[in-house]
Amino acid sequence: MKNLSSNKLGIKTNLANVRSEPSTTSDILFQVQKGNICHITAQGESLVEINGISDRWYKVNFNGKEGWVFGYYTTKRRE
Repeated sequence: MKNLSSNKLGIKTNLANVRSEPSTTSDILFQVQKGNICHITAQGESLVEINGISDRWYKVNFNGKEGWVFGYYTTKRRE
């Protein structure tokens, strides 16, 4: 496996929600699938805990659409 460049994230879960804000209560804008590569446009300043998992939110662009995805569902390695 090869590392992705610093401005990219891969999706490692079967399906990940991309949300309007970095919050589990915000609207789901679209979903990305395992193996999709997203461009990082911003990242949350601090770690947050969701269901006992600490990670940060990333604002991503996928095929021209933008939104926030929780880091736990992503990887810096090309699958």
